[in-house]
Amino acid sequence: MSFSCPIVILFVNKPKLTTRCIQSVVDAGYPLDRIRLIDNGSNEYSRGLVLRKYPNIKDYRLDENKGYSGGFNFGLRSVFAEGFDSAFFLTNDTELTDGAVETCGESAKSLEAGILTPGIYLRNHTDELDSFGGFFDKDTASLGHHKTLDRPSLLGELEYVPGTALWISRDAFENIGGTDVSYHTYWEDVDLSFRARAAGIRLGRCGDAKVLHGVGETCHKKPLYTAFYFQRNRIRFIKKHFDEEYWRIAKDKIEAELRELEMRWEESGDEKRLGYLHLIRTEELNEN
Repeated sequence: MSFSCPIVILFVNKPKLTTRCIQSVVDAGYPLDRIRLIDNGSNEYSRGLVLRKYPNIKDYRLDENKGYSGGFNFGLRSVFAEGFDSAFFLTNDTELTDGAVETCGESAKSLEAGILTPGIYLRNHTDELDSFGGFFDKDTASLGHHKTLDRPSLLGELEYVPGTALWISRDAFENIGGTDVSYHTYWEDVDLSFRARAAGIRLGRCGDAKVLHGVGETCHKKPLYTAFYFQRNRIRFIKKHFDEEYWRIAKDKIEAELRELEMRWEESGDEKRLGYLHLIRTEELNEN
């Protein structure tokens, strides 16, 4: 092997976003043969635009969109099958900066960590942190991001490595079997982190490595993702990782939030989001 850690980019359509991500990797000094594209079910037009600009780049393709969780697993299995011991994973709404991959690898080695997050900054405000690791807030039964670098190097028991950008070893990936594909999109990174920690895998962070993130440029505005997958997976995650006593507390909080969303969407006449809300209540909360 000419290098030990490939840069893996997951994309579906969004050719402008994807080529910008690829070019950031090239501009950071990494050759094209160090990049692996994971096409998560793009249409032929979008795929063609990307590959025409980078015709010699190596890619793996799924025929249909399997969500973040399915694309992540497919991509890393494909890359690790080449014989690599680790990978640096990016979603296509990110931009890589110089030295981030090696710095994360060195930090992971010193921390004996199997999964590690760089500092993830806002692309349009490059000095402002989007996250330096995330956390599950038991008081609100939801998620938050740490916005400062003054954090311990190893993540705590309620913290997680955001799926936007991460370094991961093959051993860690194979030990926990990747992400839980039932999540599709949202919360799968939180679940991955919690399962990794339960398996004895250390989770770390590296403030000297920097990735830029264009927040909301992939699926945040789509009701299927924001109204359905986020809330559905929130419920599934809590049921999976916490006891019944905490679930009863969390359920009350979630139901109150869903009622607020329902009133807002009824007022705006948003039938699509109301339909997804009904699915969540009937399938996850067991309401009639």
